[in-house]
Amino acid sequence: MERIIEVLENSFLIKKPVDNYLKGYFRFNKNFGSKDRSFISEAVYGVIRNYKRLQIRTNSSDIRVLVKSYLENNEFDKNVLDYPDFLIKNVNHEDLLFMQNNNEPHVDIRVNTLKSSVEKIMKELKPFNPIKLGKVYNGIRINKRVDFNTLKSFKEGHFEIQDEGSQIVAGMINSSKSILDYCAGAGGKSLFMADKIKNKGEIVSYDIYPEKLEELNKRAKRQGITIIETRYPFDNELFDTVIADVPCSGTGTFARNPDAKWRLVESKVEDLIKTGREILEKVKNNVKSGGSLSYITCSLMDMENIEQINWFLSKNKDFELLNQKTIRPSVDMTDGFFIANLLKK
Repeated sequence: MERIIEVLENSFLIKKPVDNYLKGYFRFNKNFGSKDRSFISEAVYGVIRNYKRLQIRTNSSDIRVLVKSYLENNEFDKNVLDYPDFLIKNVNHEDLLFMQNNNEPHVDIRVNTLKSSVEKIMKELKPFNPIKLGKVYNGIRINKRVDFNTLKSFKEGHFEIQDEGSQIVAGMINSSKSILDYCAGAGGKSLFMADKIKNKGEIVSYDIYPEKLEELNKRAKRQGITIIETRYPFDNELFDTVIADVPCSGTGTFARNPDAKWRLVESKVEDLIKTGREILEKVKNNVKSGGSLSYITCSLMDMENIEQINWFLSKNKDFELLNQKTIRPSVDMTDGFFIANLLKK
């Protein structure tokens, strides 16, 4: 019990990412066996997933009282939403319930068709009971956690870890020979598009964090991709396809990151909306006439999604909406995403 409280006090209660803290905690406490680590992790996340319901049950906010109550009884009414009030107000309740109640471990992968095939990877992963994903052309799901670093094919870039929702969204981006991935991060969508266009053409990947671009370079090399050029800083150019996967609240990922819902505050969302608009106004100038702009978030809130598109279109009459889609956890059984594809006239 004391170990669980220690972890929560040094991460969750001071609004620091719990997964990062746990990794360091277990690395420092090497005397913990696998059962100890599993027990502590499950209890920590169990308290976090049921934080609000534990407070209601115990009529207390004392973390010691909450942990004790959870360890004594970890059964809860699954229909009671365990989120801050502003999220309950702004996110579909079916999706919120799905994310809080469906946390069985699974991992989705994207096969790198430049080096392998779905059939080959399915065969190699047979001991893990892989399932072919039906909504993407080269995706596989494994319903358990797996250390892929022990597999030669992973180390050689035959496949990458990528959530199915992210793959669905990336599959909706316009394929062209000239692509700008403006908020590239570590490059999940850049790598997807390079595979999709068969490593022929040009992909420029930009991010404000150079260390993320360094990771993208490593991943691209491992996968045999040669058409990605990382940029920091970025010079203005014109592209047929511009991807703006903007910073957002991450409300579509709460199944994997349950502590994130308690770190999020309304003022932060307001700042993210402002940032998203600034990025749209900047990258619109990088889209060729007749080209497309793909606006993407991993949010389930309209204020970050369609309302942003409506705002942008009201100010930029030279763009029109081609299509949009919300990937919903309760419907698509994956993380939540939003994409809107715009055409520059």
